[in-house]
Amino acid sequence: GEIAVLTFTRKAAAEITERIKLKSKADISNMHIGTFHSVMLDILKNNQSAAVIDELAANRIVKDIATSVGAKNIRKSMVDVFRTAIALGRPAKGENLLGEVAHRYNMRLMLDGAVDWLSILTKAIDLGDKLPPVKHIIVDEAQDTDELQWLLVDTWRAVADATVFCVGDDRQQIYE
Repeated sequence: GEIAVLTFTRKAAAEITERIKLKSKADISNMHIGTFHSVMLDILKNNQSAAVIDELAANRIVKDIATSVGAKNIRKSMVDVFRTAIALGRPAKGENLLGEVAHRYNMRLMLDGAVDWLSILTKAIDLGDKLPPVKHIIVDEAQDTDELQWLLVDTWRAVADATVFCVGDDRQQIYE
């Protein structure tokens, strides 16, 4: 329970879990090992109800909202860029209609008690000091971690007063 290991794929999470079991023979039942999204979803479910909607449903909801406000050209990817900027505390670039669609989409998720791929991370960040206390956070493939994921790691590190250990290869970096 003192260690959290965050990675990007289920395969990597399974491999890490297996290696820890084999090498240390430790009880890992209370460790937080998994993808960013799976670990955060488990934490969210311990703090509130959270039904996950898939991308197809999310796209459909955004399309319906965009159509209702007369903005048929707005797509879910645009809404997510807007929502990410807000989560990072940046001015969100976009016309008023984009902001309106993003706001209505967030409200719909909240009213439905649902989360999508992006809000799994933003809601976990919002938990702040309700994140589980850990002493160490390990980030696998750290070179691929985006700004929102780093904000999550940093938030968790700060509230838990944890150390962060990063594993990665900057020559494989997909984000700048």
